[in-house]
Amino acid sequence: MPAESAFASLRSSFRIFIAFLVLLGTVRARAAAPRSDDAKLRNRAIELCQQSNFAAALPLLEKLAKAHPFDVSILERLGGALMGTAATTGDPVAKKRIVSRARRLFLHLKELGDKSEYVTTMLERLPESGEASSFAPR
Repeated sequence: MPAESAFASLRSSFRIFIAFLVLLGTVRARAAAPRSDDAKLRNRAIELCQQSNFAAALPLLEKLAKAHPFDVSILERLGGALMGTAATTGDPVAKKRIVSRARRLFLHLKELGDKSEYVTTMLERLPESGEASSFAPR
């Protein structure tokens, strides 16, 4: 009788453990899935980038990058929007800060495993110093 009781207790504990794993998997899946408002925000940010409206796209991309820090597509667009913003910034100090930030972002993309030609090219062309005057297409 005691062996049967121990087995029943073990089986009950195993069921609770399985239920916990299922619940944990559901929570993780919901956290990983993009929310519908993220999809709308993403589409709007992409649209603004395609229109070269980087000033308007930048805050949307910032928000998306914060919510999805490993989304290579968003991070690449954020880097491009930063460079578009730097190109239209008249203040040399601000431009240097923006270019440096873009370079750090492209380095981060490389660390994430992004081996795209875009990221490679941007890292080749963006100066480590952040001096926008030395940024020139090759």
